[in-house]
Amino acid sequence: MVAPLCRLPVARFIAVFILGCSVSTVQLHAVIDSQLPALLQGHELQVRVVVLGLPVETGRNVRFVAQVIEMTRVGENNCDQCSGLEGKKIRLSWRRGRASETLRAGQYWSFTVKLKTPRGFVNPGGFDYQAWLLNQRFSATGYVRPGGKNQMLPFEAPAISSSHIFASIAGFIEGRLFSSGDFESEGIMRALILGDRSLISPAQWDVFQMTGTTHLMAISGLHIGLVAMLFFVVIRRLIGVIPFALPLVIIRALPVVFSVAFSGLYVAISGFAVPGQRAWFIVVFANTCCFFGRKINPFRVLLYAAIFVVLVNPLSLTQNGFWLSFTAVFLLLYGFAFRVHRFSSIKGLFRAQWAVYVGLSMVLFACSLPLSGLGPMANIVAVPLVSFVVIPALFLAALFSLCSSVLSKAALYVADFSLQALWSLLSWLSSFDLNFWFSPLSVWFSILGFVGCVFVLTPRLYKLQLPGLILIFLTLFVGRCDRLSDHYRMTVLDVGQGLSIVIESPNQTMVYDVGAKFSPSFDIGSRVLAPYLRYRNLSQIDALVISHGDNDHAGGLDGVLKLVRVKRLLRNQKVIEVQKGGGQNYDKHKQRKRKGAGGELLPEVIEPCLEGMQWTMDSLEVQVLWPTEKSLTNNHSNNDSCVVWLKSKGVSILLTGDIEKAVEDELISSGVLPGNVDVLLAPHHGSKTSSSTAFVQAVNARHVIFSSGYLNRYKHPSSVIEERYRLGGSIAWSTAEHGAITVEWGSDESFRVFSERLRNPKLWYD
Repeated sequence: MVAPLCRLPVARFIAVFILGCSVSTVQLHAVIDSQLPALLQGHELQVRVVVLGLPVETGRNVRFVAQVIEMTRVGENNCDQCSGLEGKKIRLSWRRGRASETLRAGQYWSFTVKLKTPRGFVNPGGFDYQAWLLNQRFSATGYVRPGGKNQMLPFEAPAISSSHIFASIAGFIEGRLFSSGDFESEGIMRALILGDRSLISPAQWDVFQMTGTTHLMAISGLHIGLVAMLFFVVIRRLIGVIPFALPLVIIRALPVVFSVAFSGLYVAISGFAVPGQRAWFIVVFANTCCFFGRKINPFRVLLYAAIFVVLVNPLSLTQNGFWLSFTAVFLLLYGFAFRVHRFSSIKGLFRAQWAVYVGLSMVLFACSLPLSGLGPMANIVAVPLVSFVVIPALFLAALFSLCSSVLSKAALYVADFSLQALWSLLSWLSSFDLNFWFSPLSVWFSILGFVGCVFVLTPRLYKLQLPGLILIFLTLFVGRCDRLSDHYRMTVLDVGQGLSIVIESPNQTMVYDVGAKFSPSFDIGSRVLAPYLRYRNLSQIDALVISHGDNDHAGGLDGVLKLVRVKRLLRNQKVIEVQKGGGQNYDKHKQRKRKGAGGELLPEVIEPCLEGMQWTMDSLEVQVLWPTEKSLTNNHSNNDSCVVWLKSKGVSILLTGDIEKAVEDELISSGVLPGNVDVLLAPHHGSKTSSSTAFVQAVNARHVIFSSGYLNRYKHPSSVIEERYRLGGSIAWSTAEHGAITVEWGSDESFRVFSERLRNPKLWYD
């Protein structure tokens, strides 16, 4: 009875599906359990590691990946939990002047470090950095202690692993090709041959994103396929000119072995990312079928590749790259399958761009990513140039570097010249800025959009192509989720040790602080705040309040100004510091005339944030309680913070910035401090210098929110302050513990407070 049942396709599918789910679940729990034990967080540890990959400079720090060989706890002989991290990957940063010149892939080091479990910001519609870290198999992140025992160790043969071998190969290639620094396009060439994208500047990424060519600036599936095909064809031709006969098995096996081995080496050097995994599995499967003389069903191979990737990395399902990568390949197969007539090379290239552009539009919007209006035009030139000129030139350079530096440099000059010509074209195209961002789609309109894609791309439904385009248009331009009338919302974003708050009324948006700037390529304004605004379908900021000038409150200003239109900016410095191209300063009430030096859109009105200012957002009243013009200083003091009181429909919210006890006392004595507020933003992240007993009692908040970083060095919020609010009857919320905190009121919904971590829990959240 069982045997006949197993022959049924449905039964086999169900059995395979259950087996796959079981294996993925086991893998997922294994990844989660491999994280650093909580008992070791924040303690000094001595680790012996091998450096993997290529160190990356980020401002004053050097970030690198290492594999733990041995770990001990400083000052203790025994550490039972330490052995669990041996053989695991960790991500470290090292604040050292010449660390980038000292660290090399494949080296052995002993470091004194402080580690914590992988963790990221948790915001609605935001990037899940923790899932990405776990998907990359990082068991911990941390930093090297500057005064610790940090020294390079001699080579250790017993500690050699596959990771060490691949890291050493990457370091060897880097040294042979890029030691001179003679090439203008070195950053892009390193990305294409080594998978190291650290030298591609933020400005370059902006150009690639605007032109839809970011997928080419890394080791992609197309490049891996080209490498596999190159070695297969070359070895087969070499066998054909050998003067003596070889066994048939050898003739079949050698091209397959070289194709799989060298494409696999290329993937391993690049870090074995999802596109690489997918492409290499397809290479392995296709070569296996070729060896045994079996026909290849491309759709089945793609399905098997997806299953393989999910089984190996279950968390890849949380990454945009997984969906974009597999969807793009599926669209290419679907766009060219079932065709009676073959396309010419030129026509086929245009057809490929059309299929991918139309089909990926829905996936991009579902992932909150932009659709480039210039993508097809740019890729028509970029794809053939990079794939058939730049990549072969880089591989020839790597091969020639083993025997002739002259030939190697000549090949690199060919790649560099081609990339410079391409860059000139992409820079010109990007000046038109035709990127399209759309808000989250409603479910029904999303379904209509996918149906439209099917109509457009299916050969036998060519009569439905126009209706299909209409459905796609309706999905993108009509089916957007709009805000409810008479509905108010405040979200304290999870930005680590800093602050950024978004207040929404039915027709206006206010932002209070923009978080920190961590490096030239990463700031909260562009990486967290702007994506959240797009997720909420908020196209502009009507009022942007910067409480004071500290980096953790104002560092992300330039980042958000580059991406979001701001009508009114309120800053509490006497001299406004938004720079123009000529280095001048904008004083209050200055009108926007042109872009700033960094490309940011200057606000229409810029003015100080002072006591007595009032405005309304629909029925939400906004009132500034502090500072006074006389109290302002010139050193961005915490006590310069702009204190804002929000009132609407019986709900009272107080935003306090970083004020300390002196200002709290001033607000109490002046009689302007509101009492019995519903929500209080704890002053100065819950520091001991703020939230005096008198202030806590006077405000008498129902809910208090602490915006602070996980295991931050300031130890905010203080346990003393938390206890003080608890004794006062307040319900405490912390972004470090709960993620983004949202307050909603008005419309048909009663007043409520909820957190993103508790509302959308994940298995990997602690």
